[in-house]
Amino acid sequence: MINPVNSRTMLHLIGGFVLLSVSKVVERVGDSFPINPNGVSSDRLVCHVAALGLVILAGYCFFVCVRSLFGKQKPSTLNAPLFKRPASIKQDTGFDADAALERYLANRSEPAPSDGPGNRPEPPRPSFGRKTT
Repeated sequence: MINPVNSRTMLHLIGGFVLLSVSKVVERVGDSFPINPNGVSSDRLVCHVAALGLVILAGYCFFVCVRSLFGKQKPSTLNAPLFKRPASIKQDTGFDADAALERYLANRSEPAPSDGPGNRPEPPRPSFGRKTT
């Protein structure tokens, strides 16, 4: 059975492909150095060893991705919370939202009658076409 794909699996998969492409670039850079006829070219060797290391890291990323897809899934319990919340959210702070709303409504000032929507002048309506005076 295949486990569901999560963001960690996707990051390992993307990381593996990125490491493979960077490895190819590093290998091409190593190939561009001239060959030493007297022995080993150290510039070429350094680049090819670095490319090999990147391929090994890419292989590890792919291995982790396959292991998370086809590995054992953790058993879930029915009593486990869906989202892990910090303990500070579960504490009762003593704040009553209904009482705060009642205090606000009791203490707010009434709007002046001139501020009502019926007393405001209407803005001129936009018209389409030629304006007539």
